[in-house]
Amino acid sequence: MSNIREDHAAAFIALLTAAGLTAFDGEVTGAAPETYVLVYTLFQRPDGSAAPDAISLAGTSIALDVWAYVHCVSSTAASARALSALVEAAVLDRVLTVASRTCAPIRWREGQLARRDEEIPGKPVHDVVDVYSWRSLPA
Repeated sequence: MSNIREDHAAAFIALLTAAGLTAFDGEVTGAAPETYVLVYTLFQRPDGSAAPDAISLAGTSIALDVWAYVHCVSSTAASARALSALVEAAVLDRVLTVASRTCAPIRWREGQLARRDEEIPGKPVHDVVDVYSWRSLPA
């Protein structure tokens, strides 16, 4: 049996890796490359008052709103911004393929400017965060 949440997260990350980007799901495993994408996903079940199409006639929640918080990490602010542009080209307006679901196109929702992270001594990095989302309904 598949896990609907993991299926959506994996499909999003697959778009990034298909574009030749190094992408991680929630944590960097192994030694961090100089440039990479780190994705955190949030899943919400909207209620019928805010989104009438999210509830079936039987009153059950059917919609899944997925938010991907994408960290574009690189050694300079300019290269982090360039990575953000590559991510946008890979995912914006794309429609994910998820078994038994129909997904709306991926939309950009918000972003943050590049910021320097000095958490790792001797290896400062710059991080640009973009947030993308889409709605998924039963097929």
